[in-house]
Amino acid sequence: MTPRIFFIGNTESGKGIPTINDASYAHLNIVSKESIQQDPEALMERIKTTDFDVLAAMGGDGTISAAFTMAAALNLKQPILMLPSGTTNDIAKNYYETVNIEEILTTTDFTKTITTDLGVVNDKVFSYALTFGYLSNVPYTTDQKLKNKFGYFAYMLRGFWEIWKLKKYRLDVTVDDEIVKGKFSFVSITNTKKMANFVRFPDSTDLADGLFEVMLVRTPKTPVQLVKTLHQINTQSFEDDSIIFRRAKRVTINSESTVEYGLDGEFGGKTKQIQFNVEPEPIMLVGPLK
Repeated sequence: MTPRIFFIGNTESGKGIPTINDASYAHLNIVSKESIQQDPEALMERIKTTDFDVLAAMGGDGTISAAFTMAAALNLKQPILMLPSGTTNDIAKNYYETVNIEEILTTTDFTKTITTDLGVVNDKVFSYALTFGYLSNVPYTTDQKLKNKFGYFAYMLRGFWEIWKLKKYRLDVTVDDEIVKGKFSFVSITNTKKMANFVRFPDSTDLADGLFEVMLVRTPKTPVQLVKTLHQINTQSFEDDSIIFRRAKRVTINSESTVEYGLDGEFGGKTKQIQFNVEPEPIMLVGPLK
């Protein structure tokens, strides 16, 4: 039986939503098509009152993350199908063999599902990355038209400018029962195998183990140290004290100054304290799974 699909999409992400009459969708039983840009409460009410088998979310990482957030809030039992049409599509790349929408629509086995963890930070749900510090604001401060035209290279253009604005934050961090203090220029709490094609995590990273990966990067004292640190991040070299890497269920961060943090590629907020824990109920995914 063809599954009934509740479709939500972002008209501004990547190339926007293909028309519903596209041949790619001919075999799908779409019971509702909604824009992610509408009022979240109204959209959640439509999801809650509609009979469907699969929630399909088309857009970039922000749209996929929003779908995960709504699924968690509604305690959704139906699986989510990701249709990545953004610039980086990091979330989908963690789970899918392909991020080509045509291939996803034609190869998905709707009878096979997996679960994945979610995180909660200051009562906000997120799916793959909380970051602050160096380059962490690039995804949501890069112009959308520039991203649509140049793709990932647009982030690099923005990043070259950000290198001159390296900040340091004096932090007290509790990772589960371990206390870490010092000056840091980049912090991430993630459930992902890589971020933006640059930050890669060990192959042993499990996206459904009830733990998130925590990375604290101490402030480099010289440009040479900065380059060395970036290389260590890219090559997963976490041997020395300049980069602290842990897996944890709970993290508390207290900062002397206000930090501006990003969640799943979008602006998350400003705060001096971050309280993180793993969401106790994972969500279910469907697609051309790895």
